[in-house]
Amino acid sequence: RYLMTFNSGTTFLAVSAGNDQAGRLGTFAITQANVLVKVNPDGTTTKLSGSEWIQQVSAGQDSQGNVDAFAVSTAGGLFKFDSLNGYFQADASGNALQVNATLADWGIVLSPNLAVYSYNGKGQGQGARYLMEGAGSAAELTADTDGSGLNVFYVNGAGALFQIAPNGTLVSLPGLTGL
Repeated sequence: RYLMTFNSGTTFLAVSAGNDQAGRLGTFAITQANVLVKVNPDGTTTKLSGSEWIQQVSAGQDSQGNVDAFAVSTAGGLFKFDSLNGYFQADASGNALQVNATLADWGIVLSPNLAVYSYNGKGQGQGARYLMEGAGSAAELTADTDGSGLNVFYVNGAGALFQIAPNGTLVSLPGLTGL
């Protein structure tokens, strides 16, 4: 355990942690002032974001096997920090509502029109996004990678649960029938 410090008296709004390829933990947090910071092993923090206000962060793993993070600003911009490119804007304002970082640089994004996109997470002008499900499809999402590949799960506006399987197939998940 350790105490995260940014400036004296700083409090935090959100945190996300992930593991690198060797199993070492990497942690990112959002301060009360909507600043994205990387938490160092000694508990100190390093500021990553610029003047944009960050509202959500998700840690994943970049193509080099290091912990990376995607973040969404209050203006709906998508940002990323990784070991190759540092901190950069991955998509313009108005394009992201929520992000879930996964393996190999990828981030899965819920857009303001409730479409689901995958982002390749590459910097230096090589970034691209790919439509997975159209407008109005999802209200909330999560994603993770298993032995078969990337799995994306989302809940639609009616409360139904869906999975986008690694082969791109959309599967309706029936939900719990008894508790």
